[in-house]
Amino acid sequence: MNKHYAFFEIEEKWKKVWNNNNTYKFEQTDKPIFSIDTPPPTVIGKMHLGHSFGYTLLDFVARFKRMNGFQVFFPFGFDDNGLPTQALIEKITGKKAEDMNRLEFIELCLKETKEIENKLKQQWVALGISAEWNFYYSTIDKESRRISQYSFLDLFNKGRVYQKDAPFFWCPHCKKAVSQRETKHVDEKVTFYNIRFKVKGMDDLIVSVSRVEFLPGCVALFVNPDDERYKKYVGLKAKVPIFESEVPILTDRRISPNRGTGVKMCATFADNLDTVLFLAHSLPLKKVIDNQGKLTSLAKEFEGFFLEDARKAIVDRLKKLNLIESETEGIILERIHKECNTKIIYQSKKQWFVKILDLKEKLIELGNKIQWNPEFMKKRFESWIKNIEWDWNISRQRKFGVPFPVWYCKDCGNIILAKEEDLPVDPEVDESTVNKCPRCGSTNIIPETDVMDTWATSSLNPFIITRWLSDRGFFEKMFPLTLRVQSHDIIYTWLTYTLLKSHLHENQTPWKEVMIHGFVNDEEGKKISLSRGNFKGVLELINSYGADAIRFWAASKNLGEDLALNESELKRAKRVINKLWNVSRLVRELLKDHKIEDSKYELRTLEKWLFYRLDEVITKVTKSFESYKFADGRKELEVFLIKDFSNTYLKIVSKQMNKLSDKELAAVRFASYHVLLALIKMFSPIMPFITEEIYHTIYVNEINKSIHLNKWPSEFKLGTTTDYDCGEMLKDLIKAARRDIQKKSIKLKENKENLIIKVHIKEKRYSILFDKIREYLKEFFGISKLEFSDSEIKNKSDIYKIGIEVYLKNSESNF
Repeated sequence: MNKHYAFFEIEEKWKKVWNNNNTYKFEQTDKPIFSIDTPPPTVIGKMHLGHSFGYTLLDFVARFKRMNGFQVFFPFGFDDNGLPTQALIEKITGKKAEDMNRLEFIELCLKETKEIENKLKQQWVALGISAEWNFYYSTIDKESRRISQYSFLDLFNKGRVYQKDAPFFWCPHCKKAVSQRETKHVDEKVTFYNIRFKVKGMDDLIVSVSRVEFLPGCVALFVNPDDERYKKYVGLKAKVPIFESEVPILTDRRISPNRGTGVKMCATFADNLDTVLFLAHSLPLKKVIDNQGKLTSLAKEFEGFFLEDARKAIVDRLKKLNLIESETEGIILERIHKECNTKIIYQSKKQWFVKILDLKEKLIELGNKIQWNPEFMKKRFESWIKNIEWDWNISRQRKFGVPFPVWYCKDCGNIILAKEEDLPVDPEVDESTVNKCPRCGSTNIIPETDVMDTWATSSLNPFIITRWLSDRGFFEKMFPLTLRVQSHDIIYTWLTYTLLKSHLHENQTPWKEVMIHGFVNDEEGKKISLSRGNFKGVLELINSYGADAIRFWAASKNLGEDLALNESELKRAKRVINKLWNVSRLVRELLKDHKIEDSKYELRTLEKWLFYRLDEVITKVTKSFESYKFADGRKELEVFLIKDFSNTYLKIVSKQMNKLSDKELAAVRFASYHVLLALIKMFSPIMPFITEEIYHTIYVNEINKSIHLNKWPSEFKLGTTTDYDCGEMLKDLIKAARRDIQKKSIKLKENKENLIIKVHIKEKRYSILFDKIREYLKEFFGISKLEFSDSEIKNKSDIYKIGIEVYLKNSESNF
């Protein structure tokens, strides 16, 4: 073994070996199956560590389960059904999705992303992710589109999907629908007009309004239910100034009593809150703006006015009618289109919804059937479900995505569905199922132009990877899956919608348990993301520190906790890796060519203590991995490696080598061999590369082709509690002596021959233990004898309360 651990060469070596040997291939055997619903990462140009963090934790699980006798199903795919992929491909090719038919653009995406995904795949391989790459999929490929469209048809036939008018973002300059990702908020200075609304038999209600041009679209007034000022108005109707329509006065806790006058005008749709209120309270729709940004006929004499012109004209009319009580200046958030900096307006059209409101209690019941890791994440899920106020809108107004398998009769509005055997289809390209409308006989058949929300396909991930439609036998064997892994921010979308679809399609939960992890934050505590640009790429960090160091760092927090990208922690990880390497070199030197038999050895107290401690670590680390508390397991391994095995046992042994008998040396070799083997096995899920290298360098007689296919260590049961107490006393006394050496600034290397350690043992029970370890204490510090004091020494060990003092010959003593 080389003196220094060359991580780059070793990691490159084992990546190739694992790939060539299909080390992690999933085979259907008689072993129990542990199956994983792997989150497909979004196809982007460069993967950052925050994005790949959850996959590292997931790989800990996969490797641990393989070593515990499971056949692990760990598929991998990429999510290329979404706006990030569309934007990337448009940037690369210079072609716009809106200028092509959908199938052509999908084929373009599949072609262009193939190379990108292969490069991204190599980043996961470089990180040591042990996925089954033969089970590879794309969320926009033919089978995924087929499954997504079949899901829609199934839900339609079960009466779970329906259409209703709903809002969407529209850019009046670009004349197209845009997504939330394509917009941004900017501050805008505005005037708030306190306008009088007449209420029969009551004083006027004063409503603070900045977008007065939306008065013709007013459908309700809202107040907070706890606002004492307005309780007497609730349930009455108010008359809209100028336009004379009557609207109800309702309550909603989202209304702030301290904002403006505490009364909110709701129009369809002036702002985002209007949209929320519209959906939550099933309010009527008044389309007051057309797609050019002009007022419609609802505005009466203001019809055809652009918004800014309409605002001025309506304010002038309100002032003439003495309906404005006062004015104040303020700032509002205005949503604009990133591409052209034009203010976004809301448009509405019939959109598809999945019924979810009637299943809230059922979803909570299903959530209770799943094991949550960590448990407190279930509370977030339940809170979200309880607060759902409208059904799931699955329509999106863009070109790229999975199209709805639907056509319409333009004359009578009849819905025409695709046939199951024809899926996947694109209604804008493919002819409809029928030539004429079954209801009215019209041949005027038009396609649905919307595409599905990406979550409508992502929620079918467990169905895609288990071949729901193509291999029913495989699906029934694999479903439900064992584990879903994801971050906590998409509990409300990905987890909830997957649970919903699994219930609606198969009447069961999609997994037995879920593992929810936190975010990776930068050094300022902000979430790492591509949009913020506050990240370093995975390969950049691997090239600097090695994959094992990145993985060791990833295990520093338990589930649900956010993790900071702190390079000092990565440097610490490298120190631990170097320690493991150096310990392994020492053990290899101890073993040389000696064959270790599993027959009984005459173990000394020191070996028995070491095995007792090892048994403790095996128990604790096993428990931590089973409960996904990787940080706890990492801590146990780090402490045992450094404090027990390296800094205590091997340090003493290295100083004893010339004094040991053949039997004692055999015991040392036996202990070193088995302790290191158990240690690298437990480290192997976290640090797969260095442990594989050590395994194949030292343990050449082991029968497995990889440490990762080896059996997880079990307890040795070679030590007793007395042996444990002896070893812990030794560690405790070494610590106390070192503390005194540091306090007195004694330089050990220069003063070993003059070093004296005095001890005072007050309790007899400690004297018995001390007699078993006194020689080890002497050998640790390289002294020939110990002195004992009848007087109590103030400087005591932490646990066993034995007084201990270190001093040099001819120096003053405290005795």
